[in-house]
Amino acid sequence: ETISMFDTSTTTRATLLQKIDSFVAEGAVGSLDVRALLFTEQIVGTTTETATLPLDAFFELIGSRAPGRLVRTLGPNMMFGAIGNEPLLLTTHTSYENAFAGLLEWEPDMEDDLSFIVRTPLAPAPVSLPELPDTETLTASTSSTTSTVSTGTSSPALPSTTTPATTSPVATTTPPEVEPLPTLHTNMWKDIVIKNVDARALIRDDGEILLLYAFLKNNLLLFASRRETVSIVLEILATPQFGE
Repeated sequence: ETISMFDTSTTTRATLLQKIDSFVAEGAVGSLDVRALLFTEQIVGTTTETATLPLDAFFELIGSRAPGRLVRTLGPNMMFGAIGNEPLLLTTHTSYENAFAGLLEWEPDMEDDLSFIVRTPLAPAPVSLPELPDTETLTASTSSTTSTVSTGTSSPALPSTTTPATTSPVATTTPPEVEPLPTLHTNMWKDIVIKNVDARALIRDDGEILLLYAFLKNNLLLFASRRETVSIVLEILATPQFGE
């Protein structure tokens, strides 16, 4: 496990979210390496001493709209981290009933508040149009015919002159790739089960999970965006280091 530190004493919401995004992006896709980003804040009355940022202060910094009864039930300890490049947020709770009720109340705003955890599905690939003619040049031909002037005297016919046909090559060009129109999806919170653990997930109408939360053992609450993340955390918690 690798632990990085980030002092939030003078940071803004935008700077914090940028730091979180860059931290997550540093992880390799598909890696099982566990990394943690520890947030700290300066202790009041000191100039150099810092302490771990509690969950309620973190929620305030990111502009979370989590209801007060939920915030009072969670934390104060928290860990933000990533497994590979998959983000997660782990904290504790003191009451399952109060925490679950608060989470249900928070669900309409949770996707925006925890946008740094929400999974972004891959966009469809650009569509290339077939090559089409840029201009069309038709074959042009002109011809002149003999004219006879009647003056009572016959005049010999002048030879016919014909301008040979000319053909210009048809120019073609490769059209640019066209981005497909975005598909509008409907997201809905649903109950799911991951390795015998009850969870709630924000699921797109095509089955893609965008965000989830799950209650684990030892009064732990996990926020993530993939089933696999929950499975890996469960395996870690089952090791002797965590009491089993």
